[in-house]
Amino acid sequence: MTMERILLALLLLLARFNCASCLQTLTPLINALDLKPIFSIYHSRCITSVAKSALPTLLSSEDYVKSTYATVDHLKILPPSEILKIDRLLSQVDNPHPITWFMATSPPPSTLLSHSQILNIENVLGSILGLPLLTPLTPKTSSSLSSLQKIIQGAITNNGNGNSNSNSKYEISSEKYPALASLRSNLSSLNNEIDSKLTKYEKEFKVERTPTNTILSPSRTIAKSIGEIKSTSRSKSNVYVLPFDVRELSERGEKLSDEIERLESLIILELSELIFSEELNIRLGLTGAAHLDSILARSKLPGYCPTLPSSPIVDIKSYRHPLLPPHPPPITNDLTLGSTSSGLIITGLNGGGKSVVLKSFALAALFTRLAFPIEAEETPRVSFFDEIYVDIGDGQSLDKGESTYAGHLENYAKILEGVRGEGAGSGNCLVCLDEMGR
Repeated sequence: MTMERILLALLLLLARFNCASCLQTLTPLINALDLKPIFSIYHSRCITSVAKSALPTLLSSEDYVKSTYATVDHLKILPPSEILKIDRLLSQVDNPHPITWFMATSPPPSTLLSHSQILNIENVLGSILGLPLLTPLTPKTSSSLSSLQKIIQGAITNNGNGNSNSNSKYEISSEKYPALASLRSNLSSLNNEIDSKLTKYEKEFKVERTPTNTILSPSRTIAKSIGEIKSTSRSKSNVYVLPFDVRELSERGEKLSDEIERLESLIILELSELIFSEELNIRLGLTGAAHLDSILARSKLPGYCPTLPSSPIVDIKSYRHPLLPPHPPPITNDLTLGSTSSGLIITGLNGGGKSVVLKSFALAALFTRLAFPIEAEETPRVSFFDEIYVDIGDGQSLDKGESTYAGHLENYAKILEGVRGEGAGSGNCLVCLDEMGR
């Protein structure tokens, strides 16, 4: 048999071959099947940055595809209110500051987290744990994240002061830590006592108080009678006096402030170490949320989830290419292959849509491997194909010095090698060749 006859026999061939291993990458198909704009549509349905930045996953087994399609079908029938709730939780999980470093290079374990980081991690954990059980987390991971969230829950509060990037806007909760509450209460009582004494001096000696707990007095005689002169004003007409009784209270207040600062630093250190100790589980939680996001994005795509027949079949009524605009209503095609024959040759005039139909077969098979819905009039039937080989477009390579024809021949050789090669068992392969031999 001549090479041309072999190649003709391969034109859109559907059969059981001893194939190479399952599809490893989408890269060879991206340009041939115009996948970039299709994936842009998918990414526009994603919420988390992890899902938006990743290519959709090629599912490795037929059972995995079936279970994913079952989840997609479940999400498609959820009430809009439930979908909005999941969307909101996913958007909270994806808060870009500062949780995303858990998915990249983590800081050294000795690094202290800021108040805002700890509060953000608490919120992210609450969102992850609030997601449906569809999130693929093991009971152990869920339990660890739940325990961590309970420990840090309420540890940091927003006091409404300062900007969102500074610790002055946040403080460690007194309610969560009784020892800290006691110290703060004692300091507050001291400050109230100091305020009371300074107010008394203001009224009694007609002097002015300063923010540093001193008295601004024009009389050195009065100043020496009530306290220690700390400094003189620029005009030399007034002196700054620290009253004796206020000095004692201020010294006690400074010691209390030091104790509070040490205790707060210890609390932040313990919380940081605890969070870093659960870094792996936090990563798993973020990955699980992104996985749910990717499945939810699939459910937002139009179309039906196909059934997967055991024999190699493509059976789709009124298939609509995903890149065709809805208006005016596009021409649809019935795609049928495998039920009566394992091959199909498409002929017709230039511009008649042959390449579009050919790509449609490949896209339908690929969508099944990706667990994407397929736009059709009714539920399609598409098999799980271990390999999808395509040769569509211009195979010319100037840097390799190959002509268009030589480029196609090289692709044909790779396809023949793939379908005849020694694989990990027998599987279904789909081969799509466009304008062979041109």
